[in-house]
Amino acid sequence: MLALTEEQLSFFEDRLPHRPYCTEDLQYGVRIRPLKTALSLPYLQINPPHLRMWMLFDVDREGAALAWEDANLPAPAWAAINRENGHAHLAYGLSAPVLVAENARRQPIRFLQGIEGAYREALQADRGYSGLITKNPKHPLWRVLYGPQKLWELGELAEYGHVEKYIPRHAKQPEEIGLGRNCITFEFLRQWAYRNIRAARKRGNFVMWQADCNNRGAGPECRLRLSLGRAGGLAHREECGHVDMAPVRIGSLRSTIPEASGAPDTAALGG
Repeated sequence: MLALTEEQLSFFEDRLPHRPYCTEDLQYGVRIRPLKTALSLPYLQINPPHLRMWMLFDVDREGAALAWEDANLPAPAWAAINRENGHAHLAYGLSAPVLVAENARRQPIRFLQGIEGAYREALQADRGYSGLITKNPKHPLWRVLYGPQKLWELGELAEYGHVEKYIPRHAKQPEEIGLGRNCITFEFLRQWAYRNIRAARKRGNFVMWQADCNNRGAGPECRLRLSLGRAGGLAHREECGHVDMAPVRIGSLRSTIPEASGAPDTAALGG
């Protein structure tokens, strides 16, 4: 087993937010921490707020790290694999990051949505995956396969899929672009909760605050709904003061995933 090279580490770390969301266990939510701390944890945010620098896909089946090959797509920058079930997160870097803020140009956003939709369908990836948090390829919890350290132009990525089918006729809200139902609800409730948490604390009743979040998350304003359990979970996280939320080539690698060890187990994706 070999460690990641300096070039691979730089390719990953140089594009990360300075204070990303991160966590040791998604069950307990996510918190904002300095990058140095976040890089020591198995899950972290790799796209800065309102900026898409990486396309991320969650493939929930055995052999997920090679889903790109089966779908005739280019090799991702890396695939971080769950050692127990073979499920993986695949990442593609963008050479020109796409702004997805409210006042952003709609044409690049729609193009990005078309590419992500086409890739998600081809990879049979989870449509509900938010992309806010991903498996940290530096962490030893995951088996990591790395691909070409290449940043893609949107036009290049579009050559590999039937992108036109997934480009919406009308521009949608930026938070809906490839972020998944969970993240849409998260963003909606987060903004609402920040505006209302002070008043709720004055009431001093967590049960009422949780009910307010449940109702807001299940209401018509929240375009894509989550279960009431998820909405209630956000209520608890806001109340607590944090937001929940040996190199080988991949093209030829079809080996079994080894046992976890004290350092990331890495391999290279063919390209």
